[in-house]
Amino acid sequence: AGPVLEVLVRSTKSNLVSEREERTHEVYSFIGRIAPLSSRITSLRLDLSPSDDEGFFKKLQNAKKLASLSFPSLYELELNYTDIQTDLRGIHFYRGWKVPSLKVLKARNVIPEFRSESVLQEITDFHFTLDEERSEAWKFQRIMKLLSSLSSVNLLDLFLHGGVVPKGFICDEKVSLPTVERLRTAFPEMRIDIARSFCRALDTPFKVHWTLE
Repeated sequence: AGPVLEVLVRSTKSNLVSEREERTHEVYSFIGRIAPLSSRITSLRLDLSPSDDEGFFKKLQNAKKLASLSFPSLYELELNYTDIQTDLRGIHFYRGWKVPSLKVLKARNVIPEFRSESVLQEITDFHFTLDEERSEAWKFQRIMKLLSSLSSVNLLDLFLHGGVVPKGFICDEKVSLPTVERLRTAFPEMRIDIARSFCRALDTPFKVHWTLE
């Protein structure tokens, strides 16, 4: 059979230790079960809460087989993180995956990392949202470094909440993305001078459509 599968992995919040442990086992087992089907998966969405699913992420740190999965048909990957007050390195458990067909990347409350630089270089549609605070994590330098890797991006969608990013634009790096044709930027509750500085540092000279919210 050809590539036809869309997969959703979703977290559920619980205050009971027994339920969290059961949840860790369920999510980990599910990831293991989709591994044999990885060649057929075209779309994968991960709705996870690092703070609530800490056991799951710790378990993944020792799962070398799951850290090097191959998804040859994966076209779209969505990393949707909530409750991210944790320093777990395991939140990037996907960074070693082989995803040669990946074109659409959606990331919420996580700055995506991949072992191979070519992954970000081949993305054509990038959606990036920061709307939950994570201590010292959402620095403009890191955001600009991420954007600078998107050398093929055509559609760029950025949502940066002013309440969770730094209160000043302290970043000397300027990024030029000449491949961007469609740009959407949203800066709710961000100071105007910070939003202006960010836009000046992000050069998209050939865009034909810009939605500014």
